[in-house]
Amino acid sequence: MGHFSGNSVYSLLSEHGQHLRKSVLGMGEEILLRPPEDTVAEVIDTYRLDVPTLFPDKAEVVQQGEAPRSAGGVFVVFAVPFEGQEGLFSIQPSSHLLISFDGAVRDSELRITVTQATATKESLETEFRQQLQRYENELSRLRADVQPFNNDLAKTVSDLVSTRREQLLRARNVLASLEIPVRRRADAVIPVPVTRRVKVVRSAPPPGEAFMPEAELPSSDYEEILRGCRSLGIQMERSPGTFSDLAEEGIRDFFLAELNSSFHGEAMGEVFNGDGKTDILIRSGERNIFIAECKIWAGLTEFKKAIDQVLGNLGWRDTKCAILLFVRQRSVSEILEKADAGLREHGCFKRLTAGGGELERRYIFHWPGDDRRELTLALQVFAVPATPSKRTRRRIAAPET
Repeated sequence: MGHFSGNSVYSLLSEHGQHLRKSVLGMGEEILLRPPEDTVAEVIDTYRLDVPTLFPDKAEVVQQGEAPRSAGGVFVVFAVPFEGQEGLFSIQPSSHLLISFDGAVRDSELRITVTQATATKESLETEFRQQLQRYENELSRLRADVQPFNNDLAKTVSDLVSTRREQLLRARNVLASLEIPVRRRADAVIPVPVTRRVKVVRSAPPPGEAFMPEAELPSSDYEEILRGCRSLGIQMERSPGTFSDLAEEGIRDFFLAELNSSFHGEAMGEVFNGDGKTDILIRSGERNIFIAECKIWAGLTEFKKAIDQVLGNLGWRDTKCAILLFVRQRSVSEILEKADAGLREHGCFKRLTAGGGELERRYIFHWPGDDRRELTLALQVFAVPATPSKRTRRRIAAPET
């Protein structure tokens, strides 16, 4: 199928608008209960139609030679860079030329082939400019066709998100008014109360032995610390521009501030423990009650090194730890599965245990060298894009060639 000969622009706009409404109406709490301006901005970026803009001043010849089955004839392939959604080359404008457009799109370039039996430099360049001008004319018509949709997009999205939020909040209010107790889901995420303080308890000695006080972090407080980390991580996801350029040390400092303000205990960073320095360590008296490493995803090999690092930084008495993983890429779910596989393949892995949220996993490991000494390792993954201003837009499918 040649360019500008597929679906009409009216069909595209109708389908695109329907998909937009269906997408917003299908949003869940995890999206709609964020600041509404963030949700609106993301939807606008996703559904704005970006008609390609050509850059003829950057055109290059990428291939040339004798034309097949034409003795003495030549062909030249000109490549013109463009920006925009390449799938829109297949859309038919409301008014268009009844001619064939046989260019090809590859690697963000429009490639136009000129073939002539009797060619000169001037004739080749003239035909190229003529074909290019036809493309410019069609794209200009298409740009005018979609402009009203783009102009109305901000108001349309804002109204849809507002309506969907009101529906959700109304439903939550009705459910909250029930007087019959509602059973809490086992995987429900509970907001961290700002007055929460970790309580370090002392284990009782076995009968007949002298009491030797030893700090121990209960599982409930371990979960509370992880909820605090999760809460801050979600705030980072909501404001990626603030955190997208931070290195691991800068991210760690934010978590240290959160832990020191929310929990009773001495949260420290870059502390020597075990075989090296750990990013985050909470200590009560002489006992380490929580150890964590902040890592930016740099591939599975580097992540496996991070697993060895956190385990190497544990002492025999340290049983609660975590890896806080920050993903700059868009393929967050895929990276979570890779990290999960890396943890399961580790020689100290024993089993997966319940707990955590959608981008979390909880594992039971044994201490290196002692397979009877178990420890809990939590993985928390946060999506903090490196270039938040360039969000991924909904793709308009290009025709098969």
